[in-house]
Amino acid sequence: MVPALAAHAATLAATWALPDSLRCLAPAGLRQQWTEAAGRQQRASAAGRASRPALDSVRGRLLAELLRQRVTIVAGSDAGAATPGLLYGTGLVTELELLVAAGLTPAQALRAATVAPAMITGHYSDLGRIEPGYRADMVLLAANPLTDIRHLRQVASVLQGGYLLDRGALAALVAQATQAARAGALPPTAAVRKVARRPPVPSPAASK
Repeated sequence: MVPALAAHAATLAATWALPDSLRCLAPAGLRQQWTEAAGRQQRASAAGRASRPALDSVRGRLLAELLRQRVTIVAGSDAGAATPGLLYGTGLVTELELLVAAGLTPAQALRAATVAPAMITGHYSDLGRIEPGYRADMVLLAANPLTDIRHLRQVASVLQGGYLLDRGALAALVAQATQAARAGALPPTAAVRKVARRPPVPSPAASK
């Protein structure tokens, strides 16, 4: 099951304001779609906003029962044009924060974004775990998310496709994405390779 709590929260929100540091990453066309969707939601969801505390309570009890029945919870934010203010990536972090607020432990929320999707999509043998033979695409954090799920926002570096992106490389990518978004596009994947570096691979002798 994919609760999509972030989409629910965005739908009932009075505004969809994002920090400029995030909003500028969305292409102009997407921001326009958000504005139009937000206008429709503000006109239609006044009653929904008033009932949000009750809805949140029901969702919390439902999630607790699903976990008790061993239903697999998969994290998904429904980010995109139909959900104002939800960006891919940061929207997933918001979803995990809301899952914890609804009653999941940080460990359960992290599992919903890693192991569970790998199992559901049939990629359990190469995704969702940090083990030899698995794809080394991961986010390295400056603090432990098991003690506070909000630590997911403290990104120290990223490993992606064999490339290491430190804080400097990530800042360069954000700058490129911002420039591309202003032009109504997204930066090419090749941009990662221009600012990243391949981490050294230990020799067999060094690993003994």
